[in-house]
Amino acid sequence: MATNSYFTHNAATGADKTVIENLVVESIKMVGFDTWYLPRTQTNLDPLLQEAEQGNFTSAYEVEMYFDAPDDALADSVDYITYFGFEVRDSCDFVIAVKRFDELNISGYTLPLEGDLIYLPFTKQMYEIKFVEDMTPFMQLGKNYIYKLMSRLFIYGGQNFNVNTSDSTVNTAINAIESERSHIVTALTLDTGSGTYAVSSVVYQGVSLATATAQATVTAWDAGTKKLSVNNMVGSFTPGVNVVEDVGSDPAIYTFGELFQSTTVLDPEDQSAAIETIADAGIVDFTETNPFGEF
Repeated sequence: MATNSYFTHNAATGADKTVIENLVVESIKMVGFDTWYLPRTQTNLDPLLQEAEQGNFTSAYEVEMYFDAPDDALADSVDYITYFGFEVRDSCDFVIAVKRFDELNISGYTLPLEGDLIYLPFTKQMYEIKFVEDMTPFMQLGKNYIYKLMSRLFIYGGQNFNVNTSDSTVNTAINAIESERSHIVTALTLDTGSGTYAVSSVVYQGVSLATATAQATVTAWDAGTKKLSVNNMVGSFTPGVNVVEDVGSDPAIYTFGELFQSTTVLDPEDQSAAIETIADAGIVDFTETNPFGEF
């Protein structure tokens, strides 16, 4: 039997498709939840291996989404207890309407991309998109209306976060990922200048941030000693050159004097010290030369 002639099955546009598209958008708005979509930009991308020196997240877009299987969105995730601690591997599939994603008007984007992040405010979790399924369900009346974003709990790996949205609570929660997880903190001694550096702001040397010869993210500022603590440093700061805060107006500007010190800050989830203490207490016999038996 032929398909219903009152519906345009093989055309990309049509009133029938508009009705379905609007129903999809409205249904997600009714039973879904608000999220923040963070597109990724990459610094110094290797043209051959397509590897970046650093991933940057400087913008976020609020948009409603829905779990593909809301009855067990996180229930099937498996958590692991290994030699190196407890690892949470929560994963889920987010559904976003194609129309709503297009309305975000993200520069250079035609669809969501792997490596981008989704912040879920009501669970205070960040998820990384691992795969974008754009053909499910397949061509209803000749068109697709949703993207399924197969995602996994984000694991921090030195990325730079400097998000500034209209929601200060969201800004603090997202940008804290970097300050809490970054392991290398460098202290800079500054000379003359003025202003107050804000925590989580970006500082740089050069004409602008886009053409900076060096940049970093502020973790602390001591106005008394003029010690500026930063992490996620890219490039090398040059003595005698201004360190400028990347803010819209009245930025802090001081002349860089010298590198004071670099320290390694332990990951708050790190368990290596506890494991070593227990091992030293006698659970592991480090004097054993043949753990497989005697000959």
